[in-house]
Amino acid sequence: MKTLLIISGKGGTGKTTISSAFIKANEIRAFADCDVEAPNLYLVTYPSLKNTTKEYCGGYKATIDTAKCIKCGECKDNCRFSAITNFIVDEYKCEGCGLCEALCRVNAIKLNKDVSGFITIREEGERFVYGSLKCGRGNSGKLVSTVKKELGKLTTIIDTVVIDGPPGLGCPVISAFAGVDLALIVSEEGKSGFSDMCRMIETCKLNQVECCVLLNKVSDNKSPFITEVKEYCDKMKVPYVGQLLYNSAIVKANNEANSIINFDEEMKKSMIEVFDKVKNILYRRSL
Repeated sequence: MKTLLIISGKGGTGKTTISSAFIKANEIRAFADCDVEAPNLYLVTYPSLKNTTKEYCGGYKATIDTAKCIKCGECKDNCRFSAITNFIVDEYKCEGCGLCEALCRVNAIKLNKDVSGFITIREEGERFVYGSLKCGRGNSGKLVSTVKKELGKLTTIIDTVVIDGPPGLGCPVISAFAGVDLALIVSEEGKSGFSDMCRMIETCKLNQVECCVLLNKVSDNKSPFITEVKEYCDKMKVPYVGQLLYNSAIVKANNEANSIINFDEEMKKSMIEVFDKVKNILYRRSL
């Protein structure tokens, strides 16, 4: 089994659009959305199919038993996060450190597991798992790891697994790196896109993850950014798999919660050419 992680270094490059197209074009049977703060892949992958959702507990929150509380104020005075007001714990401010529980002389405060988000699993048709982090919750990296573990339980006999990774290059991305065979970095035209691509390549190398680069939403095939990206990829010994021109049909596809390959034949052809190069790298074939 081979695992392809699709990442970007920033939001808005078209990572999920590319992920859904790769899944559709190659009839991928197992995939995950690890962008747990804003999962959207499910919108274009048969959302009507039956899913199972379960709670994810990624931390702890304190609660005060008002029947036991003697209102001494020691918990409030020592809380570094100002999470206690009128002897009620604000769940969005509480970091679950446990200091208030340790200080309470009458054992009125307890730390309880906090439902930090949800994991949705689909076993009908394709194997699909995605996570949704609740507002104001941390530990997104742990949720990413849990999503991948859940997918792993379903994919022991499947050839190729695709993961739509989180944006940026923080903890969630590092968690997404674990166990992948190749990372496809989706970049975009412009100085900002180039800068983020460079940082993402460096992050991949620091984590010993093989990567390749796709330049998305290019204005035309003579864009100077193509040469700049190619030269940097050559310098870093990273395969450049091609570029995709900006296509307004993507807007229509997104508005209808569908994959771009179902809307534009020319775009579909260009994407399949790129995807074939990615698969050649993934399976160690000659380009």
